[in-house]
Amino acid sequence: MDQLTLASLNTLGLPLRAKDLPARYRAIAEFFETSDIDVVCFQEVLTRWHLRQLRPAMPSFRHVRCGRGVMGPAGGLVTMSRRPLGRARYHRFPAPAAGMSRVVQAKSLFKGSLVTRLDELWIVNTHPMPNWEGDWSAGNRHGPMHRQQLNHLARVVGRLDGPVVACGDFNIAAGSTYLDDFLAATGLVDANACDPTPTFRAEEFIGPGVPGHRIDFILTTPSVTATDPALILTGKHPFPTGAAYVSDHLGLRATLTPG
Repeated sequence: MDQLTLASLNTLGLPLRAKDLPARYRAIAEFFETSDIDVVCFQEVLTRWHLRQLRPAMPSFRHVRCGRGVMGPAGGLVTMSRRPLGRARYHRFPAPAAGMSRVVQAKSLFKGSLVTRLDELWIVNTHPMPNWEGDWSAGNRHGPMHRQQLNHLARVVGRLDGPVVACGDFNIAAGSTYLDDFLAATGLVDANACDPTPTFRAEEFIGPGVPGHRIDFILTTPSVTATDPALILTGKHPFPTGAAYVSDHLGLRATLTPG
């Protein structure tokens, strides 16, 4: 397979009926439609209405894959491509470890991973549960849930034969034991490891002084060469109501060449 350029973005799909969502999604779609990116892995495309905000403005991304959920794409995960994609399969994360609240347990039922294939390359689009406290220390109270979900994701990746790229909003911080252990278990390599820039806009969307972290990743098997990794959608967009970010996350891109 020839090289391809892949991107990942958490689209900030909440609140479900946010007044600015159509304009933000239109700006996101127009950015990708005018780019040289071949495949986009979206997170937080939570309903069919959300998906309808993206697709009309991305006509060249004719190949769309998602799992079937109650309200729309399962897990809010959608993979869109200019190149033909194989069939997709959604893998829901297991119920969280004991000790988590009922709210967390309920929300975890809507989290998972979407696996599809482009030629010989497996594409895994994922979005584990968030850590609302921003504490990624080894003993944080969300740790058992994150390890459980990452172990499940590692098993999904381990069953795929051939080169793999796993990307998305992992909700774990670069440099944490959670990411290190996941990379050790899967053998995946962090394409953006040389860029420490936080990918979640913590100060703007949580509060002043809240430290940001790099929690979005493009991870590949060693047989895949990742070049030109970069952050995208880093600045504010000029909306009619004023300049604003299109998402609370920065996007990622990289050019991949399966070996």
